[in-house]
Amino acid sequence: MDSLVATLIYWSAFTFSASPFWTTLMEVSRYSSFAYIYKNYFIYLLVCWLPILVIIGTVIGVLGGFNAELMNALYFVGAFVIFYLCWQVIRSKRNPNVKIDFNWKAMSLMTWFNPKTWLAVPPGFLIANYSDSLPLNIAIFYLSGIPFFLTGVFFWSMVGRKGAKISKNKLSYFNAALLAFFGFYLLYEGVNIFIA
Repeated sequence: MDSLVATLIYWSAFTFSASPFWTTLMEVSRYSSFAYIYKNYFIYLLVCWLPILVIIGTVIGVLGGFNAELMNALYFVGAFVIFYLCWQVIRSKRNPNVKIDFNWKAMSLMTWFNPKTWLAVPPGFLIANYSDSLPLNIAIFYLSGIPFFLTGVFFWSMVGRKGAKISKNKLSYFNAALLAFFGFYLLYEGVNIFIA
């Protein structure tokens, strides 16, 4: 049960921190229909997001299966990666000239070649220990995120459609706070395992 609650906290932070993915959606939602956005997002979830989670989950599962201490150390590594991303979010500058179409191909390429995907998802998967079955853990981790993502698509589309002017600094601080919260959670879990 603790793993599921932690996963829901992770997906909340993942969905409601305004990553490049969501800010791109916010921009294109002004001239794209919900039908177009959701159709492309469902395709993206199947052809891009599911394979990425299978790859990351399998690697994490294999590492943990061979060496439990290495798996526990990943909590600390994951926390410091999250803190690094938090710092980068605060330092980032918005580039208004970047235009990316919100279709499943463009978003898949953006996800596969974005180092943040490969750095931010493994710490989330560390908490996905629902059972002794790796395929079941991957499936639960994947499926538990979908309601958050679909809500996120609606939320960020509505923000974009309203033409909301979100302050860059306030948005960065909000994102950084969400990332820091999850980083501290990973540290907490790592310390608990280390003490036990």
